[in-house]
Amino acid sequence: MLSFRKRMGYLLQVAALQTEHILAILLLCALPLHAANTYYISSSTGSDSNTSAQAQSKSTPWAHLPGMASCIGNCGSYTPQAGDTFVLMGCDVWVNSDLPVLWNWSGSSGSLITIGGEDQTWYNTTNCPSAWNRPIFDAQKSATSGNVLFSPCASNGCSYVTLDSIEMKGFYLGTSGNGEYIANVGYGNTNWSYTNLYIHGWNVIIDNGGNCVIFGSNYGGSSNILYQYNIVDGSDRTGMGSPGNTTGGTCDTWYTSQQGAKMLSNVVHDVVNGWLPTTGSEFGGNLVYNVLTTNYVNHCNAIETLGGGTYYIHDNVIHNENGGCAGGETMMIGNGSETDYVWNNVIYNLTNSTGTMAPPIAPQGPSSGNSIYMWNNTIVVPVGQTNACLAWSGQGSGTIFSTINMQNNHCITSGSYALDPSLANYTTTTVNNTNLVQTPKQADADSSPHFDEYTSSETYAYSPVASTNSTVGAGTNLASSWVSGFSTNDTSYGCTYDSSVQTVSCPARAANTRPQSAPWDIGAYEFNAQDPPPNPPTGLTATVN
Repeated sequence: MLSFRKRMGYLLQVAALQTEHILAILLLCALPLHAANTYYISSSTGSDSNTSAQAQSKSTPWAHLPGMASCIGNCGSYTPQAGDTFVLMGCDVWVNSDLPVLWNWSGSSGSLITIGGEDQTWYNTTNCPSAWNRPIFDAQKSATSGNVLFSPCASNGCSYVTLDSIEMKGFYLGTSGNGEYIANVGYGNTNWSYTNLYIHGWNVIIDNGGNCVIFGSNYGGSSNILYQYNIVDGSDRTGMGSPGNTTGGTCDTWYTSQQGAKMLSNVVHDVVNGWLPTTGSEFGGNLVYNVLTTNYVNHCNAIETLGGGTYYIHDNVIHNENGGCAGGETMMIGNGSETDYVWNNVIYNLTNSTGTMAPPIAPQGPSSGNSIYMWNNTIVVPVGQTNACLAWSGQGSGTIFSTINMQNNHCITSGSYALDPSLANYTTTTVNNTNLVQTPKQADADSSPHFDEYTSSETYAYSPVASTNSTVGAGTNLASSWVSGFSTNDTSYGCTYDSSVQTVSCPARAANTRPQSAPWDIGAYEFNAQDPPPNPPTGLTATVN
């Protein structure tokens, strides 16, 4: 028989072992069922027969991304999990037979799923011998199923996914139907991010306005969608055909019904419409230029709001909009029960190739219960034209706005008004204080002897260059009434764009702080620099004794 001391020692050992087992079980229960992993995808070196464990190595990647039309084998049977990262090899190309990507999986808050060129040390050196570049989805200018390249959660809403650093090209749309590069069509898609994408080279035969969309959304249940640092370039488009204008543009950039969507710091050019939102959202810090008419000779708005809600439109640079088409306003805003905050935008070089240009900013009508707050913008009407910077679009009649609050805007026009006087007849409240109206000649010669101020040739177009310029210190301090949640700084001037490597730098300039109590400058800029030295004297002669 064991002694009492030995029996107690044995019991204590058993208890300790039981405690260890219980702790181990508790730790296992606390671990996630699936640990987030990084999976590598290469069209040039991968195989879909590799196991999911092998695909976590660059030496044994999958050939395709889960959700691709061509994803088979272990790639096709894998279910993406929250926190997974799918790295596509830089400069590799996935072609028409690989597309579209039908993505149907969610991440979670704090554990996003990320898809794209996330490792710039891993790239196809045959295609890119000198440096990394984005992986490529190329539809090869042929039709894809559903007329889409990437479709997130078309049958069920999903959330917390980032699509990043991919080049998409070769989208095709024929003489009928609609299509999108990226169709955010799932009802209830939330917390998606589309970043650093380069989208170009589409082949659209006919676009009568809205047939081709780069970022589309067909349902209103989506929310909290971010689009940032993307490049949408229509300059290398092909396929424009009759009827209509064979040199016209194709494709709208955003046609969305996403509540609270944010389009921030993107570069968009040579498209038909920049932004057509149907619910309140934000469009800020973007560079938009070369806005074109369609083959059917209609549209060409950089911004056109289509529905109610609150819109925040700020710090954008918009230039070189092609006039002479129906609905050719730079901003066509204002629908029923809509509130628009428009500030710190710089708008210029509104070309006038085939007729009188529409007003740069125009409320729609008839409608009521609407408000425009238009503060500290710099707007240049085409030379020789007398439009006000804010004027009625001419659509409909009757009550257009219940409130127009227009202050501190620099309006350069051959006309006499920043706000069209006829528009005031339709409003119950109009505030039109401290807006500066100058003719192009006055703006160019402002503050002699320092000529050539307020021109498009400046590094930052139409910015003041001296403390004696007419906009400096001439505005109203709006700090107490500024848009809640947004900085009172002056314009960040959108983005700069390096087309040689297809990258953007945003913002283009460091914003200056506007004072909290002293008068503000008029226009998008706050002067915060040294005055230039005086011009050297001219016409001097020297006499030698």
